[in-house]
Amino acid sequence: VSSTLVRGGATVLVTWTSTGMIDCSVLSVTGKELFSGANGSEEVQVDSTTVFTLQCTDGNEIYSDTALVRVLGIIGES
Repeated sequence: VSSTLVRGGATVLVTWTSTGMIDCSVLSVTGKELFSGANGSEEVQVDSTTVFTLQCTDGNEIYSDTALVRVLGIIGES
């Protein structure tokens, strides 16, 4: 699990790699598939704190991990 702190409206680079996996999907916090492929790198604009979930399969099991992207508030956060 990794975490990143950014300002609202920032573009973050979502990068994933896998070994021995048939396919992977990057999912939004709502479960919507954003990207797919065993390896990839995509830019995403982030307006609010969100979690990206990476799910990969080797054909038998599903493996997952998450990345938290926190967005700074307008006043008083650092």
